[in-house]
Amino acid sequence: MNGGRASNADEITGLLIAVLFAGQHTSSITTSWTGYHMIADKDKSFRAALEEQRAVVAKHGDAVDFDALGELDVLHRNITEALRMHPPLILLLRLVKHPFTVTTSTGKTYTIPKASALGGGGGEERGGAARSVLGVSLGATGR
Repeated sequence: MNGGRASNADEITGLLIAVLFAGQHTSSITTSWTGYHMIADKDKSFRAALEEQRAVVAKHGDAVDFDALGELDVLHRNITEALRMHPPLILLLRLVKHPFTVTTSTGKTYTIPKASALGGGGGEERGGAARSVLGVSLGATGR
């Protein structure tokens, strides 16, 4: 329902396309950054992931199932690190559940009240936002 009326076929189609492309976009970005960082660190990250993959294939054969994928811990750590460094979301919003105080790198102190909305995004590759998420967010913070 949209404003008391049922969504029409065009609106439903648009939503389905947006969901489909959003999922592909974030997966594609994460895969690209993971591969980039693993290749950039061939002697450590890539080699360790390749050795791990060989061991899992030797154990499970050609069957790629959930159990086999669950044993790829090195790959999982590489993916997690890529997500930490390059989150696919441009802006991430969080609702403050408990008030807290934060001091910025310049020494300024802020009290963030309960029910405030904080937003932050990107990593250091995106203009240093990770270093000053609260500084970026406070201007848009409200109750």
